Amino acid sequence: MRGMSLTEGIALTEVQQAKLDSIQTFYGAERKKLVASEQAAGTPGEAIRGKVMELSNKMTAEIRTVLTADQQKLYDANVEKRKQMMQQRGR
Repeated sequence: MRGMSLTEGIALTEVQQAKLDSIQTFYGAERKKLVASEQAAGTPGEAIRGKVMELSNKMTAEIRTVLTADQQKLYDANVEKRKQMMQQRGR
């Protein structure tokens, strides 16, 4: 991921980190496949972005299941910061 890490400031166990790495690898590959197939089909960029956001939301939900309640609060705050940064950039 570019920019700030969504797990910034969160102390993860080795097991949690391994699970997060696996989740991120899976969804990264899914994103690439989705974008490639949608572009090949001639899907407009805005529609692709919507589908990528759906995939991102699924990843976020799955990541939250790995975290403790306290870690989820920090993660959610990082997700919100990321959203604000992207809005400021016009994405």
